Amino acid sequence: MPDIAFAPAALPTAGALALLLTEATAASLAGEEIAALRRHLAPGDGTLFADAACGGALVRAIAAAAFTGKKGQTCTVLAPSETLTRIVLVGLGKDADHTPRGMEEAAGHAVPLMARDTSAAIAVDGMPPGHAAHAALGATLRAYRFDRYRTKEGADDKPKLHTLHILTDDHAAAEAAWAPLAATARGVALSRDLASEPPNVLTPTEMAERCRALTELGLEVEVLGPAELERIGMRALLAVAMGSAQEA
Repeated sequence: MPDIAFAPAALPTAGALALLLTEATAASLAGEEIAALRRHLAPGDGTLFADAACGGALVRAIAAAAFTGKKGQTCTVLAPSETLTRIVLVGLGKDADHTPRGMEEAAGHAVPLMARDTSAAIAVDGMPPGHAAHAALGATLRAYRFDRYRTKEGADDKPKLHTLHILTDDHAAAEAAWAPLAATARGVALSRDLASEPPNVLTPTEMAERCRALTELGLEVEVLGPAELERIGMRALLAVAMGSAQEA
C-alpha cells in the first residue's frame, strides 16, 4: 500500500493528479474557457492547478468524454503537460453524495488509474479536513493487494504507486484526522492478510504468533491450547483439529 502524505494544495511537479468533481462542478466546467476552469479548480489563491499547464486539456476532455461528474464516473487525460503523466477526473455525484464515505469511494476509483505512477496526488482542497482523511482511507484500502504468492508476476505487472499525497487546504488538521483512520486501514489489511493465507501456512500456531505480535500495540492476547479449549467446552473446534497434525 502507498505511503500517505498530506500537503498544501499546490500543483504537483511530477506524477499523476486526481481531481474529485461533483455533478454541479462538472456541469459548470463543460465547455467553459481555460480561465473559468482555473478559477474553479483553484479557489482563493489559485495554487492548486493552473489549467494553462495542460493547454486547456481538461475542458476538452470533459466535453469529449461526456464527463458529468456522476458518482463513480472517471476520465483520464494522459500526458496533459510536460511534467504530469496523467490527470484523473473522478465523479463525486450530487452534492448530497459529498460525504466522507463518498470521498472514500471516489479516491478508491482514482487509485487503480494512477497505479503505474510511483507518485500521485489527490486534490481535495475546499473540503473539510475529515473528508481529506477519508479520501486517504479509501485510497489505502483500494491499493491493498495480497500478492505474496504471485511468483510469476512480472515487475511491470505490479502497481508502482509508492507515495500518495492528499492535497488539502488544512493539511495539519487532515493529518490529525487521518491517525485513527490509518489504524483502521492497518487493521483491515491484517484481517485481509489472515483471510487470504492458505491453511497450510496459517496454522493455529502461526495464527497465535501473529496475534501475539499485536501486544506491541498495547493489546492483551491470550492463546488457548487444547486443555483450555476442553475446559471451556469448545469441543467442536477440538474435533476439527483432530484431522490435523496441528493442535487446536
